[in-house]
Amino acid sequence: MLYAQYQVLSGQHCIKRPLTYSYLKAFVQSSVACNTFSTWNVVSNDGNVQRSLSRHTASLCNSNEVLLKRQYGVKVRLTPEQKYVYRNTKLGYIWKPDLAQLIREKVWPDNSLKNEDALVVDSNAGPGILSKELLNAGVKRLVSLDRNKDFLPRLEELKKTSQGRLLRTFHADFYKIQYHGETPYAPPVIRLKELFQDVSPVSWESDVPIKVLGCFPHRMEKTQAYLFASLMIERLSLFAYGRAQLNFLLSEKCYETIIQPPGKYFKYRALSALYQLGFDIKLLHKEPLSSFSSPSTLTYNSPAGGTKDSFLYLTQLTPKRDLFLRHNLSQHEAFIFVYFMRQTLSKRSSKLVEIVENWAPGHGHIIAELELSENVRSGDVDGDTLLKIFTHICKQDTFNGSWMGEDAMAYALKAIPTV
Repeated sequence: MLYAQYQVLSGQHCIKRPLTYSYLKAFVQSSVACNTFSTWNVVSNDGNVQRSLSRHTASLCNSNEVLLKRQYGVKVRLTPEQKYVYRNTKLGYIWKPDLAQLIREKVWPDNSLKNEDALVVDSNAGPGILSKELLNAGVKRLVSLDRNKDFLPRLEELKKTSQGRLLRTFHADFYKIQYHGETPYAPPVIRLKELFQDVSPVSWESDVPIKVLGCFPHRMEKTQAYLFASLMIERLSLFAYGRAQLNFLLSEKCYETIIQPPGKYFKYRALSALYQLGFDIKLLHKEPLSSFSSPSTLTYNSPAGGTKDSFLYLTQLTPKRDLFLRHNLSQHEAFIFVYFMRQTLSKRSSKLVEIVENWAPGHGHIIAELELSENVRSGDVDGDTLLKIFTHICKQDTFNGSWMGEDAMAYALKAIPTV
């Protein structure tokens, strides 16, 4: 005979009763409704625990979809949307308090979070485990958001007990804050001013005003990485407020790309040059992908084909304080520079002098002025050198960027003033 054994939150006594389907269903309903029980166990006559179901796990499940499994386990039927969230480790959701504590300690060592003045943004909050850890560690100002609205009730509960430190919770996609159109929009799209309504812009040389915790979306990860590098160079979106720091979980492939040095034509990319030019890159921790799996009580089979990357890399990306002191680059020029960088490094075996001639005919002498060899290839130079070449090109009368197309230039003129 199997029994359901649970402990009341006060911890003063433990209740044991026979396990039936109707009782299991009632347990989940009561857990969701009033949060009465802390832990529920399936135990045999001899007292051995067969399976545990936490109150938090129960709150994630629909009570009408809980079934008893033949071997005295628990199986949960998930909708397709829930399967994508709970089963995909690449989403980077933090399900374990120990992992949340580890990430907090890596970003803020020696309990320094309590002295943090910057706004902290948990952009991939999910079940709220990391947000709760940040609140327990003494964060002063926190904003939590997630693109999955199913997690919002849990985040709202945290807000009620945060004593005003969890400023806002949003059903929002952090990777859609770049939206600056005038057409109507709905969650998970969010405007920048809604998210950072308590933050005032500061100079680029000032301290970091915003620190973001999150995970690059595993779908189109490099596209998002390019976007954030471009926004930083152009000082748009969250970088319009100053040197916003990103503490992101990256795939192994993406991390290796952004740290590739010049000279390796096969792996060195424009993405590598942009990040090395604009960010101080620091690897904080390397965590196995399996650590981001949902609770074990949500049993399932592994995705077909498995996963190629076995680790997620917690990487701190801090914009360089002296970036625009060393290079006098306007926002309009920065927009063109991103195009220049990507075009230059699309053919890393091309001679730089030929590229300069294409951009500013008759000014190939710029390469010699910068004491570079006439035979140097674009894949042999770093982002800092490419920026120096570009600023020299911008000073030439024969260059105005009009060949890039009216649509691209119109976008730049529209985007820059509105942020």
